[in-house]
Amino acid sequence: MTVKDIDPGFKRITKSISKLAGMDIQVGYTDPDLAVRAAATEFGTATQPARPFMRRAFDQRRTQPGFDQKIGKMIDGEGPEKTAKEMGEVIKVAIQTQIDTAASWAAPLDESTIAQKGFDVPLVDSGAMREGVEVTVK
Repeated sequence: MTVKDIDPGFKRITKSISKLAGMDIQVGYTDPDLAVRAAATEFGTATQPARPFMRRAFDQRRTQPGFDQKIGKMIDGEGPEKTAKEMGEVIKVAIQTQIDTAASWAAPLDESTIAQKGFDVPLVDSGAMREGVEVTVK
């Protein structure tokens, strides 16, 4: 009796997973001014409390179905490069969502900040920090 080993895509899947594991998915700010503002917001300063929008996004990402679905698409044949970019986009949207919903979780603004801005929504000023989130895959 002869046994024939048929590979229904396992080698392709393991190769894609290995390639994805070697990729560096960076999500954040490349503009130096935005990066400094984001770091000050994330970790706080001597005069500003921490409002950890990025850490919250990464922590809450675990419950987002989109992330797992991207891995499933790669297993189904989508290339690891596209999968890595899409995974980064899931994190980007999670960061932007934290900025959008900051009023519900972040430390409230000081009265002097509210007077200066003209409104009381944390993490929102010009919209540059929300729109400045970028995804880079190396």
